[in-house]
Amino acid sequence: AVSIFQNITEIKRREQERDELLNELERSNRELSRFSYVVSHDLQAPVRTVRALTELLVRREGSPPEEASRLAEMIDQAAESMQRLIGSLLQYAQAGHGELNRQAVSVEDVIESVRLSLGVSIAKTEARIICQSLPKIDADPLQLGQLFQNLIANAIDYRQPGRSPVSRIQGETLEQGWQFEVTDNGQGIP
Repeated sequence: AVSIFQNITEIKRREQERDELLNELERSNRELSRFSYVVSHDLQAPVRTVRALTELLVRREGSPPEEASRLAEMIDQAAESMQRLIGSLLQYAQAGHGELNRQAVSVEDVIESVRLSLGVSIAKTEARIICQSLPKIDADPLQLGQLFQNLIANAIDYRQPGRSPVSRIQGETLEQGWQFEVTDNGQGIP
């Protein structure tokens, strides 16, 4: 009789490591896919703004210098917004995950920046953004801006036919921070 004993502990350990790496890779791919969708969605608004303002500037070649200067400033702001988003994407790609850049942020300033980024869509649809009780908070200004831009852009994109979109943003102080409420008069979610 021959007895064969083989220690398979090392083989099992390697299989377990391989399975863990595969799971981590799948999770990372899902996160990357979600992040790339969000960034591509967010970059569309400033790109549309730059294109529309550039077309407007070209069409109004004989316009007063003040108007041309104002349009050029809006183009610059839209391009700056794209640059921040692209910078965020690069930082995310280099780090493997996005780190929060927390700082004191005026939510009113963030909303004003979103208004500028979505200026063309707001003007075209006669959208209104009504803000109440917006504080300064400790947050990542880029991520906060992306959040509000997505909510407002969706309110504009999914508005009731024949109605100008209205978004209302308000904040309420809580024991441990602030709670924001964003509502609109859009189609809603079934």
